[in-house]
Amino acid sequence: MVDQHFPGLPSDPLKRLRVHDNLIINAERWSQAHNYHRDRQNIHYQALNQAGILYGLGVKVLDKPPEYSSKEIQQRDKNRKEKRWLEIQPGIAIDYRGHPIVVTAEPQANRVLRIAVDPPNAKDNLFIYIVVSYVDPDELDSETEEIFAQEQFRFDQKISSSEDVNPLSYQDIELCRIKLQAGILELKPPKDVLSPNANEIDLRYRQHVQPRTQFQVEVGTLSELEPSSCENFNCLMRSLSALYPQMNGVLNPASIELSALEQRIKCDLLYLESQKFLDLKDEQLKILRRYCQKGGNVLVEIFTDIDIQNIESRVQEGEGNPELFSNWDALARENSPIHPLRIEPFTFPKERPGFIQEFFVYGGFIGIKGKLSESWGVRSDSNRELTRTAQEFGINILHFAWQRRYFSQLVH
Repeated sequence: MVDQHFPGLPSDPLKRLRVHDNLIINAERWSQAHNYHRDRQNIHYQALNQAGILYGLGVKVLDKPPEYSSKEIQQRDKNRKEKRWLEIQPGIAIDYRGHPIVVTAEPQANRVLRIAVDPPNAKDNLFIYIVVSYVDPDELDSETEEIFAQEQFRFDQKISSSEDVNPLSYQDIELCRIKLQAGILELKPPKDVLSPNANEIDLRYRQHVQPRTQFQVEVGTLSELEPSSCENFNCLMRSLSALYPQMNGVLNPASIELSALEQRIKCDLLYLESQKFLDLKDEQLKILRRYCQKGGNVLVEIFTDIDIQNIESRVQEGEGNPELFSNWDALARENSPIHPLRIEPFTFPKERPGFIQEFFVYGGFIGIKGKLSESWGVRSDSNRELTRTAQEFGINILHFAWQRRYFSQLVH
């Protein structure tokens, strides 16, 4: 797919060894023949599966440095009254290319990790990510003459000054993360594993092996979202794994510069509240139109008494090509194709949902007056049936935005 990124794939076409009688097999040809099958397996795994943990690989805080650690490190930790040792439990993970990472119980020394960084300064936080990655034994400098080479793994620590900036690469499989506070570094097991505090092991972001989502949709905004809007969108994104697991949703809560919007090809759907849209100048609106002409999509949501016709007229100004669907019934006109918003992936009947008061679609512009995004969240006063219906229609919007941009990329 145009927007799907498969890291680590061979940059050259696959080459298979052509076998014939009297073929001389040497180390180079033998290696090439095996690498061909490995590359095919990697492509197959990346296309259908997601890297992650198969089982085990728990993270345990050690009360004291292990006996095999250097006396210098032991003494330094003791003098500073610190507690910075972790033990990774045995288990198996599979990385993004399909390589198995097998962590065995013995030797224990291979599973012990010391947090090497110092606590942050006062009032600051530091985020430590404990990861494991696959190590190809052929890439290690080894002088051994043993016939068989055991596949290896590596534990590592990644650091970030902000929880919003994830320092992990595709090779890394996260085992846990820890939010460090200023003061003495004293790691602790979490009192509540679902809501860990600072300096406690946080397992909530571990990824497990599972089928890969087939496409990803990204939602952006021109102005920083309110916390309530972020929460509502995140509720919608979380519902994807249960309602429509083929899709993965990403919300970018930071504002996007309008001047750079046309170059931001990963933004499938731009979300705007009505007043922000009405405040746009004519030149800014032209940029939005060009963005939509190239496959982009804009969702304008109206919460107040603003007349939806004001939004609709600004969208259509100077345009004449896209077809206007000015109400809910128009999405399923007789003797014409049913609009994707009514049937993909969830089918909606003729009756308009309760969270929509007024509605229009014009090319990539979608205008909705009502309580759509509010109905996605857990703080809404909607009943569960209405919340689920609103989430399904939200997924239809995400699917429409992704499909429209994806198809546009294929023909331009």
